[in-house]
Amino acid sequence: FRPLKVGDILEFDLAHPQGEVVLTWSQSLRPRKMSYSYFGCSVVGADDSRIKLWVQQEWLDQLVGLVTPTDQGTVTLPVGPPLQYGMTPEKIIDFVVFHDRENRLYQDRFRALDAKEPSFYNRLQSSFVGDYLNDF
Repeated sequence: FRPLKVGDILEFDLAHPQGEVVLTWSQSLRPRKMSYSYFGCSVVGADDSRIKLWVQQEWLDQLVGLVTPTDQGTVTLPVGPPLQYGMTPEKIIDFVVFHDRENRLYQDRFRALDAKEPSFYNRLQSSFVGDYLNDF
């Protein structure tokens, strides 16, 4: 495993997201709800490194303009702006997000969706504290 860094290249199948979710949160004391698709990405040149890319569904068309098609039917995307990322307490990037940056979501909103324990996600739905996504 090698930590993700700016300049790395993600490779994934844009035509087949692994799933779709609806995230809910409160922003400026108003409830918000937004749909996201997610993709499992390999990190080019790092054989065992994989990372999840979350994309706001309304932004999928914009993502098409940023990716480069490969001969294998996948696409590549460089790591850096305009992506945002979540970081573990050990300072390792554990997922990336492409969306409207006006959406001020806590990192754990995305992590909770991978949690095996539903109560963790339920607790986060009503949480008012956390770490926001980071900019590259």
